[in-house]
Amino acid sequence: MPLEGGNRMPYVETAILALLSVSIVLQIMIARIMARIIIQSAENLDSSFAEALNSIVENIPLDAEGINPLQAMLMEILKGQFAPNPIQVKEVSKGSDGKFVKQK
Repeated sequence: MPLEGGNRMPYVETAILALLSVSIVLQIMIARIMARIIIQSAENLDSSFAEALNSIVENIPLDAEGINPLQAMLMEILKGQFAPNPIQVKEVSKGSDGKFVKQK
């Protein structure tokens, strides 16, 4: 018995819902796979970065030239510029009329 136009609609809607459900499940699976790949890539990148830093530190030449006298003099001047100056506190008192009194 052939189906009439009105009876086909529930089958079409069911088919659409089934395909949407399959699509959602596939998207979730793909997202989980991508998350694993990203996590593994980050771990590999961390280890590669650590190895690169280690090789750089190991290859730093330690027998470099000493500091020449001009550089030493400039370092001392700069140290003096950035040294903290001690704070000098001056006590100021008020007179009975409320004005500041100059100390002797």
